[in-house]
Amino acid sequence: MAKKVRCNVRKHDDECPWYAQAETEEELMKKIEEHAENVHGIKDMSDEMLKEIKRSITEG
Repeated sequence: MAKKVRCNVRKHDDECPWYAQAETEEELMKKIEEHAENVHGIKDMSDEMLKEIKRSITEG
């Protein structure tokens, strides 16, 4: 079943509209890492950030 996630980064009270879906968590995490770096300038995600992201992944 596909894995889904929505970006939860907020800037100036605006929520990022980015959303991604992939067949595996590994593929989804690659998309998340690319988005974080290219859009939000986040190059290294902390362990806490990764845990939060993984908790927000849904299936469907």
